[in-house]
Amino acid sequence: MLRPLLDFIFAMVLNDYLFTGAENIRLVNGLDVCFGTVEVKNSNSQWETVCDDSWDINNAAVVCSELGCGRAIIALGQAIFGEGTGNVSWIKFRCIGNETSFKSCSSRNATSVCSHSEDAGVVCAASSVVYIAAAVIIVLFISSSLLIVLLVKKRKKMKTIQICSSSIDAVNMPAVLHNERNEETIDDDYEVVDMDPGVREDSDSEQDYVNIDQGDSDPDYVNVETDESEQDYVNMETDDSEQDYINAAITENIIYDRQLQ
Repeated sequence: MLRPLLDFIFAMVLNDYLFTGAENIRLVNGLDVCFGTVEVKNSNSQWETVCDDSWDINNAAVVCSELGCGRAIIALGQAIFGEGTGNVSWIKFRCIGNETSFKSCSSRNATSVCSHSEDAGVVCAASSVVYIAAAVIIVLFISSSLLIVLLVKKRKKMKTIQICSSSIDAVNMPAVLHNERNEETIDDDYEVVDMDPGVREDSDSEQDYVNIDQGDSDPDYVNVETDESEQDYVNMETDDSEQDYINAAITENIIYDRQLQ
């Protein structure tokens, strides 16, 4: 995917070195001929840097156009690419932006002395730096997009797992409630019977229970033990059992006491 872009960048850089050039202007201290500090040739055919006083994008546009480097991206000053060597031009150029050459721009002699710390520079569109920066931006954009897609897919997957887990819990909940209900029913089958204190003293057991289950469980009994015998029961079952019976082992004294009550 990046191979065509890299091939294009290489071709543009090669084209710059083979076909770009001007007799009276050049860019130095940069990574290629379309990126760097501006130098112009004086009347003595010597190269001089240009002062950044009144240096703007229109001046940079004419420089880039004359060099065959496309349009200007940015005009820079304060020797951003490093200080040049030799002399600093005494001429200050003022371009409109549509001139065919830099020296055809209006100019005047400088009224103040410039040093190399004020050398002007420019970045043109055909510079390899621009293409490299564009390639880096594209790669970062693609990587970010892929990362976002992966994160979204992962989030959807986790949400699906949570929904499935909730569905399983919902399916199992009736069985859990049924088991809890059965346990409560079993626990509620028996109730403590508060018997007469005199009767309770004659009982050998600590508690007497009444089974009040009305379902289809086994026969239900009332423990009315009152003497020294093991247990005496009254069957209180009201469902489909075949017979109800009374254990008549209760003593006459107990029968008499119950009649009094």
